[in-house]
Amino acid sequence: MKTFLTMLILFCAASLPAQSVTLAWDASPDVSVASYRIYFGTNSGCYVGVTNTGLVQTQTVMLPHGGRWFFAATALDAYGVES
Repeated sequence: MKTFLTMLILFCAASLPAQSVTLAWDASPDVSVASYRIYFGTNSGCYVGVTNTGLVQTQTVMLPHGGRWFFAATALDAYGVES
């Protein structure tokens, strides 16, 4: 992939169990992007969950419990090479 999707780091403070958060991001300008992947966890850089979104640029993630959550978005090409 020529252009890498800049890693998106967000945090969410959920106060109730089984909360959800909807994430949205801008498309990568790289035409070789085949899908996006969202990572999430309770520590920045240490993710416990992952979900693939295809080419959709929004994703709702169910959070198993309250607290602060961190997210990262990456792009993948058709060969599975991840930014």
